[in-house]
Amino acid sequence: MTPWLRCARLALLLALLMCLPPLRAQNAALDAMVSLDNDGSAVIVESLQFPAPRYDQFEWRAPARRPGPLGINYPVVLTVLEVSGGEGAPLPYQLRQFDDYTRLRVPLAGSRSLKITYSLENATRFWSDRDEFAWTLGGGSDVARSASLSVHLP
Repeated sequence: MTPWLRCARLALLLALLMCLPPLRAQNAALDAMVSLDNDGSAVIVESLQFPAPRYDQFEWRAPARRPGPLGINYPVVLTVLEVSGGEGAPLPYQLRQFDDYTRLRVPLAGSRSLKITYSLENATRFWSDRDEFAWTLGGGSDVARSASLSVHLP
């Protein structure tokens, strides 16, 4: 095999490996419950179950602004109520607010589950013909391979 062909095969293999999802994304399950209130606020509970203990730091993000009419963004106020692991034991976390998003980092230290409970203010848009609640669950991460959602309306 010529050196050129060997390099081409290696480059193709590296390109294919870069397209694969990270190993941490395999088989995690997301269960979420959204409770909406009449004032447009919401309480959300996200529970992630991992197939094996994780020893890394989990990063979760949420938008701090949502698109509104006429291209004007409106702020969404997020308050973390609880971060816990298996059996409800509280986990330490770092919360940081940026202009466009809120970031939560949780060191998992061998946990197989993660539960994040938070509230949102100004999360629902009220229109003349409908009300609209739009939110991305899972913190924008790709760890969930399966998901379930229950929504509780006022």
